[in-house]
Amino acid sequence: MSAEDFIREVDEHLHYERMSQMWKSYKYYIFAGIGALFIGVIGTQAYVDMRDARLQAQADTYWEAIYQTGDQKVATLEPLLSEGTEGFKVLSAIRIAEELVSEGKADAAYAQLEGVVSSNGLDTLYVDLVRIYQAQILVNTAPERADEILANLVQHESSFTGTALEMRGQIAENMGDKVRAVGFYERVADMFNVPPSTKYRAQQRLAEIKK
Repeated sequence: MSAEDFIREVDEHLHYERMSQMWKSYKYYIFAGIGALFIGVIGTQAYVDMRDARLQAQADTYWEAIYQTGDQKVATLEPLLSEGTEGFKVLSAIRIAEELVSEGKADAAYAQLEGVVSSNGLDTLYVDLVRIYQAQILVNTAPERADEILANLVQHESSFTGTALEMRGQIAENMGDKVRAVGFYERVADMFNVPPSTKYRAQQRLAEIKK
């Protein structure tokens, strides 16, 4: 799976699993007390507008960086690592890690992501997302370690279980263990809560292996 495929998977998973939870913190709050009602409503609207403006600014920064490369991209994204919401911290860290990998600095990319996980007290969804990408970094150089990371995700029924199983199938194939690969792909093909693209790829690999 390429880096761009991976990012598309992220988008799909965020849509299926957590979009409502990502936005629920921006609901209007009604303050008790008749005397404070008018001020409370106005104050709440101002707070929501401020939060929305902050999110929009972070989104603008992130998408600006998408069209940049190298040091320029990293410089644009770095402020989001310290000031962004959880989602933008993680996606920015992944993009920076991609740049490091493209420069042949896989160890630095892995460490970059580990730092984000260990320093921010991230929600489990985002931790799992980082683990998926760390496994992708290790697939070619340390497949056993990558498989271990993915196995942990499957064990605790991560939101990215389908992706983890697909990647375990790819690792098994690369190591010449087609029987084990088929087992992983069949599990993905039988799942109902995975993006269609993930299931389709698993079905394709099963058809190819079983020829």
